[in-house]
Amino acid sequence: MSLSFITALLYLVPLILIVTLYRRRHRKKESRYRAQLEETAKSGIPEPLTLHPVINPTLCIGSSACVKACPEHALGIVDGKAVLVQPDHCIGHGACESACPIEAIRLVFGTEKRGIDIPLVKPTFETNVPGIFIAGELGGMGLIRKGVEQGRQAVEAIRKSRGGSHEHFDERMEALTKTGEGFQVKTSKQAYRTKNVLLAIGRRGTPRKLGVPGEEHPKVVYRLIDAEQYRHQHVHVVGGGVSAAEAVLAVSAEPGTTVTLSCRGEEIFTRPKDKNRQQLKQRAAENKIRVFLNCTVKEIGPDSVTLDSQGQVTRLRNDAVIVCAGGTLPTPMLKEIGVMVDTYYGTPVPR
Repeated sequence: MSLSFITALLYLVPLILIVTLYRRRHRKKESRYRAQLEETAKSGIPEPLTLHPVINPTLCIGSSACVKACPEHALGIVDGKAVLVQPDHCIGHGACESACPIEAIRLVFGTEKRGIDIPLVKPTFETNVPGIFIAGELGGMGLIRKGVEQGRQAVEAIRKSRGGSHEHFDERMEALTKTGEGFQVKTSKQAYRTKNVLLAIGRRGTPRKLGVPGEEHPKVVYRLIDAEQYRHQHVHVVGGGVSAAEAVLAVSAEPGTTVTLSCRGEEIFTRPKDKNRQQLKQRAAENKIRVFLNCTVKEIGPDSVTLDSQGQVTRLRNDAVIVCAGGTLPTPMLKEIGVMVDTYYGTPVPR
């Protein structure tokens, strides 16, 4: 055996070992991503309606750069290509697009089946209506840090072009109308006249109400603020999304609390994130929460709540109702004052 052959082996064996370990690790990761993708398909989890990535499989080289860049672990590599394996985790960071070395990712709003309304804004975040600015989630950017930066830039544009701005705190905006010299903003306290309005009210707008008898009771709220206040109470939560899941988990963890959950759909465990989804399933299996599917609230009484599940009426003892049914988008208000709004069905928003 020659010295050159021995030398070659000394270099080749470690290289083979490294390649083998890499391939084994790669297969293990892909197996995990494939399992996540199959669970997504099985559970019927929809694509996110916020800003989310669409990967071109023809261009993708499977570098994993986007996977590593995603802080929500929504992406994975399956069959050598990047895939949105956990779409319910995606909240629109957009880091994946920047990380892709060959521009195989584009960020879009909505899907082919489910559109999303996005107001048209200029680079200064001013709409087609002079004096009306939009920043944050209402304009399609759900990420807080991006919304804050947009708001800062919008305020700066207002100051430069129109000489100043004013803020009012602890007042709920109830109406926005045009006037001869600008706009009138009516709040819960009074009405203000202004030349500029920056809307950063999110996409929930006004919480969606159930429209049933008894909803005016003080025990009915539209978001969970403090779970401890529901200790030793009978609580009913309405909704099938992330907010409802978080409310159920928080309240059911309090001592002496009984929790029921109802939603209009056939499946309650598809939309919350995976961790919450698994906890919900576990607590339902342990009878710590009671779930009503294909169900609507029929009436809310002082000490009860009446449910209707496909004609089967159930009356439950109740001390509090938490409605997590989303919100009414302010699109009509925007259109009423002339703001142009486009509906996007999985198409990129102009930059």
